[in-house]
Amino acid sequence: MRVPYFWLKDYIDTKLKPKEVARLLTMAGHALDKPIENEVMDFEDRGNRADCVGLLGIARDLAALTRTVLKSGTVHKTRTVPIKYLNESFRPKISVETEKVIRWTAVIFKNIKIQPSAPFVAERLSAYGLPLINNIVDLTNFVMVELGMPLHAFDLDKVNRIILRIAKKSETLVTFEGTKLELDSDDLVAADNNDPLTLTTAVGGRASGIADTTTNILVESGLYHQPTARRSAIKHNVRNETSSRLGKYLHPQYCPLAVERFIFLMKDLYGYEPEPTAY
Repeated sequence: MRVPYFWLKDYIDTKLKPKEVARLLTMAGHALDKPIENEVMDFEDRGNRADCVGLLGIARDLAALTRTVLKSGTVHKTRTVPIKYLNESFRPKISVETEKVIRWTAVIFKNIKIQPSAPFVAERLSAYGLPLINNIVDLTNFVMVELGMPLHAFDLDKVNRIILRIAKKSETLVTFEGTKLELDSDDLVAADNNDPLTLTTAVGGRASGIADTTTNILVESGLYHQPTARRSAIKHNVRNETSSRLGKYLHPQYCPLAVERFIFLMKDLYGYEPEPTAY
């Protein structure tokens, strides 16, 4: 888990230098994995703790170690307008056809513009080491690193419905990076009426992904059967920031928390309001 010092300080007031922070966290089980460079600490989570796969979890541990409190007014800010979670009336229609989906939450934004990310997001993701894509994809990555819960954005106009199901033998998915995956019944997918859209536990598909021409989006946060998530990532050699987190026992409440944090940041940074219903 990489921890840019200046980003960590968004959540906790500390006068400790990065070296002192690293020493304290190492004593608490977050072993410093590499030398500190440009005030970015890289920790190995020896305790395999799902509550520490986001910067908020690291800040929470540091607050406990230094007997201080987390700052108010950052991640505590979630949605800015009332949202009703109406599963039956939500469109596009969502169908869950497997018990391996633990929790799934989604929200829609319309009439948005794809553009470079705001400096606040770009500076932090660059320090963390993630490439900048666009304002929507970058914001999903920002929330993932901050809270530890992955998000995925669909181009809404490329999705007529979403079926969360077990993959069928020999189904294929072309990832957003262009890699073709051959799926089987040990994988979980989000599909439309015919084809997989994403390997839910690890990577999004190219066909339904965000493009420069995207104007309407569906952003979701899903939690799945943890052993299935780990096996799929290993089998398909998809070892990334998403799969490493979904392979842990995250709390189901992370799903709506991540979506509502995304809603707040979309309004705060870009002035976009969500549709009034969510799934």
